[in-house]
Amino acid sequence: MAPLDDKEKLLDSPEVLQAYCKQLEAELRKERSHLGSLFEAMPDMACIASTDGYFKRLSTSWEEVLGYSQSELLSISYMELIHPDDRESTLREVEQQLAGSKTAHFVNRYRAKDGSYRWLEWNTSPADDGTLFAVARDITARRDEERQLLLWADAFRYCVHGLAVGDPATNTITACNPAFAALHGMEAEEVANRGILDFYPAEVHPFVLSCIAQLQEAAMVSFETERCRKDGLCFPVQMDVVCVKDAAGVPIYTIASVQDIRERKRSLEERCRLETQLQQAQKLESIGRLAGGVAHDLNNLLTPILGYAEMLEMELAGNAGQQEEVRAIQRASTSARKLIWQLLAFSRTQTLELGEVELNAMLKEFGEMLRQSVGSGVRVEFELAPSLLPLHANAGQLEQVLVNLALNARDAMPSGGRLCFRTSFEKLSEERDGLPPGRYAVLEVADTGCGIRPEDMPRIFEPFFTTKGPGKGTGLGLSTVYGIVRQHRGNIVVSCPEGDGCSFRVLLPLLDEETAVQKAVEAAPAVLQQKVLVVDDNDLLRKFTVQALNMKGYEVADAPGGEEALRLVTKGLLKPDLVITDVIMPGMNGWEFSEQLLRLLPQVKVIYMTGYASDVIELYGIPENGRELLYKPFTIQVLMEKVQSVLQRK
Repeated sequence: MAPLDDKEKLLDSPEVLQAYCKQLEAELRKERSHLGSLFEAMPDMACIASTDGYFKRLSTSWEEVLGYSQSELLSISYMELIHPDDRESTLREVEQQLAGSKTAHFVNRYRAKDGSYRWLEWNTSPADDGTLFAVARDITARRDEERQLLLWADAFRYCVHGLAVGDPATNTITACNPAFAALHGMEAEEVANRGILDFYPAEVHPFVLSCIAQLQEAAMVSFETERCRKDGLCFPVQMDVVCVKDAAGVPIYTIASVQDIRERKRSLEERCRLETQLQQAQKLESIGRLAGGVAHDLNNLLTPILGYAEMLEMELAGNAGQQEEVRAIQRASTSARKLIWQLLAFSRTQTLELGEVELNAMLKEFGEMLRQSVGSGVRVEFELAPSLLPLHANAGQLEQVLVNLALNARDAMPSGGRLCFRTSFEKLSEERDGLPPGRYAVLEVADTGCGIRPEDMPRIFEPFFTTKGPGKGTGLGLSTVYGIVRQHRGNIVVSCPEGDGCSFRVLLPLLDEETAVQKAVEAAPAVLQQKVLVVDDNDLLRKFTVQALNMKGYEVADAPGGEEALRLVTKGLLKPDLVITDVIMPGMNGWEFSEQLLRLLPQVKVIYMTGYASDVIELYGIPENGRELLYKPFTIQVLMEKVQSVLQRK
């Protein structure tokens, strides 16, 4: 092409000018072709738009991103494709473009053919004729990734567990979240670049390093250990550590999660304690049922032994030698009866007559007795609550509790020591140690003795368990205490650090309403010629009862069960004034028998014989009101007093 300086020559020669124009057109077509190829080759979305709101030209990337064809895009106003929330801001940008400004990184959303919206980032430039040249980049995926990164950053920042990122090459912490720093009493800036082992007690460093070394093979390692705060306090933690590696398997960084498990450990210890307590209670309950059953059977055997010994003593009046032999039988039987009472107390099937007892007053009255029982080598002290502590209890049984605990303390202090009886008031707002919410009197008996070995603690309330030598204890002292306390709807808790004394803490429900105290009925002379029917499946006990009543002048018949007794009555062979029946018998029990009998003889009076407690008797349907109970084992005198009392009652 000729230079511009030769313009006059071109004008002088039309042929040359024509050739020049053709050459220029060819070069322009070539340039346009190059620009078109560049336009289409751009990975971003290039376009030329007019001021009337339509595209003039689009690169093929638009079709790929939005899914529309070129013809569809050129026929639609680009404002229709823009998200409604972005149109106003886009119009402002167009106006600024037409005013001559340039825009970089302007963002809006375009609707794709499938209805979804794509985020586009724009770089635009206006031409002199108002045409806009623009390049848009689809940043939808990038924005999703940025949003995901923000979510992960927030999860890292706000996670309640401590999180830290470590450099496995240097074993240092590169970053942590606020929870991690707070766990250690520090700020996040203080944690950065600190050594990983700086936060562990020195004694666990080998263990921690061995756990971290497992990350060479494993993707994650979990372990429990201790960590240290800035102030030196150590606390238990659950560690979960993950190692992130590159494609070649080389560690890049580690992520550690730290959970403070102090509360978890406390809960686990409490759960274990409650499970142990439940197992112990179930064990004692099983032993108690066995002891109660054995004691009931022994009561049936002891009743005739005591009764016949009493008869024999009366028959041997004037023979002092033989009477002494009979009394020896009576003493042995009485000792056996006391042993049975202890078993019944442990099994909570002993019959208790309850009345109003003030705990502080009892301790004051019984104080001298307690001092004498432990001996002069033990200093006995009383710390009594200023307020009254009224109980619905059996005074004799509570005295038994005091004596047994005092003797147990004495045996733990062979060289002397201090024994303190302390009372107080406590209100439980929620269930604790098996006791419902309510008001309780607290009796604490504490000594300065040798304590109890941890391995013996689970067994101290078992009957016949003792740590004393042969002949120095029956093993029934504490089991009796346990049974009496539980039968009074209370609980006993033991705290005995080995070598640092022992404390028994008894909680008993306070009396909220006045309870009438039963008065003993004075014995009256025998009412002769009255008919008595004795019903019991135990032949030995039944025959003794019949013989004792005959000896006192009563007309007596007997039957081994309720069915046989009813047959005697229905056949008219017997019309008794009084029936003495056992409660628990094979077939028809005592209550079922008495109900049927009272339909036949409404005026007949009934006495129920039993070796069980009143709560057990109620299981057999015998109501508390109006019932007359005769507890085994009984003597002839007790039998006569009960019979005379019931017969005289209208």
